[in-house]
Amino acid sequence: MILLLGVAALDLRAGEGWPGFRGQDRQGVGASAEAPLRWSANEHVRWKTPIPGRGHSSPVVSGDLVFVTTAYESSRDRQLLGYARGLRVTLCMLVLASAVLLPRTKTSWQDALAAAALAAFVLLGVTDEQLFQFGRSAARRWLGAALTVQVGLIVSAYGLPSASRLRHIVALAVAAVGVGALVGVPDGLHQTRAIAAAVLGIVAAAAASAVLLARGLFAGAAPGKVTGIRFGAPAWVLTAWRGAVLAGAALGFVTATVLAPRSGWAYAVAAVDRDSGAVRWIREGLTAPRATVHRANSPATPTAVIDDARIVAYFGTPGLMAVSPSGRLLWTNRNVPFQSMYGVGASPVLAAGAVLVSSFTRAGPYLAAVDAATGRERWRTARADVHPEFGDSRTPLLMTIQGRPTVIVWGIHELAGHDAATGRLLWHYAHGANQRMGSMVTSILGDGDRLFLPLENGMIALSAARLAAGSDPVVWASRGGSSALTTPVLYEGRVYAVSAGGIATCTAATTGVVLWRARLSGQYYSSPVAVAGRVYFTDETGKTTVVAAAPAFEVLAENDIGEAVVATLAPVDGSFYIRGQHHLFRVGP
Repeated sequence: MILLLGVAALDLRAGEGWPGFRGQDRQGVGASAEAPLRWSANEHVRWKTPIPGRGHSSPVVSGDLVFVTTAYESSRDRQLLGYARGLRVTLCMLVLASAVLLPRTKTSWQDALAAAALAAFVLLGVTDEQLFQFGRSAARRWLGAALTVQVGLIVSAYGLPSASRLRHIVALAVAAVGVGALVGVPDGLHQTRAIAAAVLGIVAAAAASAVLLARGLFAGAAPGKVTGIRFGAPAWVLTAWRGAVLAGAALGFVTATVLAPRSGWAYAVAAVDRDSGAVRWIREGLTAPRATVHRANSPATPTAVIDDARIVAYFGTPGLMAVSPSGRLLWTNRNVPFQSMYGVGASPVLAAGAVLVSSFTRAGPYLAAVDAATGRERWRTARADVHPEFGDSRTPLLMTIQGRPTVIVWGIHELAGHDAATGRLLWHYAHGANQRMGSMVTSILGDGDRLFLPLENGMIALSAARLAAGSDPVVWASRGGSSALTTPVLYEGRVYAVSAGGIATCTAATTGVVLWRARLSGQYYSSPVAVAGRVYFTDETGKTTVVAAAPAFEVLAENDIGEAVVATLAPVDGSFYIRGQHHLFRVGP
């Protein structure tokens, strides 16, 4: 789909801009002398424009346009999945409603087990995606689908006599599905509660199949006693019951293992007029199966990057795409995979006419350079190690060290510098920082010779020249500057950071001395930005706390945009461009 509401020539180099993740070279610092201090959902908002689809990427600004990336299901696949899920829920509700018409078993414990199995079957059918999030990984989908089939088979065995051949077939099928599920899990078993619950359920279902064979569970049904009223239950009632249960279980399995993974997502770049807020165009460039992402992530999280003639967007495994200022698709590259159940987060950067992508697959992490003009790969090399299951979402840093453009990537155990032109490893350093999975998101800060590594429990400052020379690079280690999901901002000689839970700190960049520490309300995914002598911290509810960029903590204003915000703000020409959950805002003049 291409939506063209206006096409105009554009010089992407004209005027002040915000060309990439956190302003690319400015590292989160705006150039304007002015910036909005106060706003709300109804005040000082110049325009508010809905953006279709889902995305956490930050706005990038150049010329008279603002660009954001987004992703959404194709209408055909969305309808097909909707029909399948609707039919499955209908079958589950039909099975639940007709349960009162079925004959009771001879003992109360059998009735209790039958009720538990029926409840599990309906719960899996109605709330599997929302409650268990089976779609987050291939392993979850497979195990959830297997558990659905097992529970369905057990429920379908209601009313079968102990010696029934069909009963034995059902029991053996339950056991076979359990063995097959545990042996054939794709992508390995990740240690998460949902996976553990699914495995436990599969084992329990296999144990129930043994009971089906040995004790006669659900067998010996009474002629039909419900709340003291006897009635006859024709054979066709139980036959219809079993058919509905098995159809619901089969539909759940097919939906989870075939329809959902193959359902198509469209990945696109949207351009919005800076002055009016009107959507100029939306350009789809890539389609791919449904992305596997964490519930706090999105299928379009990496921020696009702008060079002189194009906008380049990265979506992980779906690929890279380049779009002209008028919305024309210039090229795509689908050979930049990313494999993690948490989804991609690292943004691309530009270096010497190439787009650099830091990524991770089961075969290992890599750094790749793609020609910005043609989309062809220039080079690819192994990069610093990352978390073996979750990868990382750190955006690489481009710095000139000893006259050489160097790409710096930060791994779980080491820091590495690569030649920006060739990808050749120039140096590496074992930083020794103990990092948990949650800290594999924040990116490096750089200023002159100084590198800053924000950790969950503090910050390390390193000398870039000493890194390149192979000597001890540590300048200082501080308890200030701690971060996990956001990247701090270096402004006027001080580092401003906020933790995921809202602990903000100000640290002297030269010494590591903590100048102040304060608690802000909320959860933070959006990185702070600095402009016009202030620092702006935005939490996930959309509230921005404005503090003075000073050695003493001073709150200047608190502003609520009225919509959830995960993306980092873009300060340009005295205004803020804010990407919310559903809208793009311009705040200020």
